[in-house]
Amino acid sequence: MNLFLAMFLCYLAVRGGAGESNVIGSNETVRAVVGQDAILPCHLEPPFDVTTVLVIWKRNGTDVHVQRHEYVKQHENNRTSLFKDEMHRGNISLKLVNVTKQDEGSYTCHVPTLQSKVKFGNVTLVVELEENVRGNRTEGVDPENGNDQGPERTKMASPRV
Repeated sequence: MNLFLAMFLCYLAVRGGAGESNVIGSNETVRAVVGQDAILPCHLEPPFDVTTVLVIWKRNGTDVHVQRHEYVKQHENNRTSLFKDEMHRGNISLKLVNVTKQDEGSYTCHVPTLQSKVKFGNVTLVVELEENVRGNRTEGVDPENGNDQGPERTKMASPRV
């Protein structure tokens, strides 16, 4: 087999894997506390190496993070990142540091070069003002007077990827 044919077959194998992968977001709302970090889960299924592929994250339709290989464009004051060491396994989860109330909203992860029908994944982020977020609901606060009723506090909650 000549070198050109071998390279072409490798290209098809890689390209075929990308075409079969779907972008998967999260059906669970991610809840975070102002000032803490949040992880918005998104990945490709089946896993596919996206280290050299364009990945775009948007909040309410506006770009917040664009990355392809070594090129990174952040729109949130350098507070966003992807997990570079996990991208070869199809993990395109977004880490948002020092969350603010303005970060709340609907996020979309998008891999436009995929040949599959599912190129988008969605994640909703809800930002709480208090540090007593636990799981997907606020715990330990008496709704009548707002007093903290429990010692357990969670600084950040996010579904696992």
